[in-house]
Amino acid sequence: MRFLMALVEFEHVEKYYGDYHALRDINLRFEKGQVVVLLGPSGSGKSTLLNCLSTLDQPSRGDIQIFNQYISQMHKNDLCDFRYQKLGFVFQNHNLIPYLSIYDNIAAPIILGNQKSQDIESRIKTLAKDLEIEGILDKFPHECSSGECQRTAIARALVNEPEILFCDEPTGNLDKK
Repeated sequence: MRFLMALVEFEHVEKYYGDYHALRDINLRFEKGQVVVLLGPSGSGKSTLLNCLSTLDQPSRGDIQIFNQYISQMHKNDLCDFRYQKLGFVFQNHNLIPYLSIYDNIAAPIILGNQKSQDIESRIKTLAKDLEIEGILDKFPHECSSGECQRTAIARALVNEPEILFCDEPTGNLDKK
């Protein structure tokens, strides 16, 4: 008998891309406080699973619940609000907006929430200091190293203080430090 509420639950999830069966009958349950790492060879479905977990993609079959809400039953606008309020994302290739400064890339998600400008600035400066990118906030992604861009992506994912953080190879461009 389980007493803890699942943060995320997969029930018979499958994902098809044409004839290609990327995910087959996946059943998972993640509870608060867990750190989960997906390991496997290239092409094994890790990113597909992560995209479905993070609501960025819908499964072909099955159900996904996050915080006891069925994702497939949510209206598109509600799903966007849900992502903003509850989820953070660190993408494998940063996905920074090239025409925005590093500061503005970090600020982009939090600005959507109508936060006070002083709160936004404080959060960004704290994260930038913690991630050692405070010296590049006025630069643009093309002016930065891959590691600096990845740390920017991490700051952007954390700026809203998400309840769940999804990361796709978040340290691939970072040195050991």
